[in-house]
Amino acid sequence: MDFQRKVILVTGGARRVGAEISRTLAGAGAHVVIHYISSAEEAESLDHELLGQDYSAELTSCDLTNLAQMKEMSAALISKPGRIDALVGSAAVYYRTPFLEVTEEQWNQIQSTNLKSYFFLCQEIGRQMLDQKQGKIILITDVSAELAWPNFLPYTIRKAGINHLVRGLAKALAPHVQVNGIALGTVLPSEQATPKDVEFYRNRALLKKIGTPENVARTVEFLLTQSDFMTGAIIPIDGGYRLAEG
Repeated sequence: MDFQRKVILVTGGARRVGAEISRTLAGAGAHVVIHYISSAEEAESLDHELLGQDYSAELTSCDLTNLAQMKEMSAALISKPGRIDALVGSAAVYYRTPFLEVTEEQWNQIQSTNLKSYFFLCQEIGRQMLDQKQGKIILITDVSAELAWPNFLPYTIRKAGINHLVRGLAKALAPHVQVNGIALGTVLPSEQATPKDVEFYRNRALLKKIGTPENVARTVEFLLTQSDFMTGAIIPIDGGYRLAEG
């Protein structure tokens, strides 16, 4: 995919890893649509930063768990240039949920934000991509999808669902749309992580270091530009964390 004049929607694209993905794609020449819901200050700051470098970007705010809002956002975005060339799904919620303490409200929030919203967003965008006979979808997942973390079970179950969604979408949208996933290890410690936590993550990884948002953004760029014969794949960007677990 040549990025010039390509329209790429990045959900959760205003902060943390999502922001670096937005920067990288805009810097490569794409027109990046930065989605956010509650990070208005970060979104406006990033938009100002990119436009100040003469990059092409715009903001869109939407609660993706509200299907009516999501469909309205998708229709509005598609109507402008007439297409969305790529979707990068980076939005997520993540917090500690010990198994015996999980509430129905927490379960519903995590599954709705992190799985249901992606299913129906991909349905909406995928339909348009099939009509135009081209498109790429990349969903950010996690190595925890294949590990057992009892203090984060709703989150890890959601990530396992995303992995399955990647493979299912690859079949459902073939041959015109490529769908792949990127499974993260610790590339940016959570805002709740303590120095002790960070040291544990570093030592657990085979490469003995924490990854960076740039590691993820460059993988997204690779999948969009260099992977014309890859679909249904889950690429681990984890420093070998998944192999050391257990």
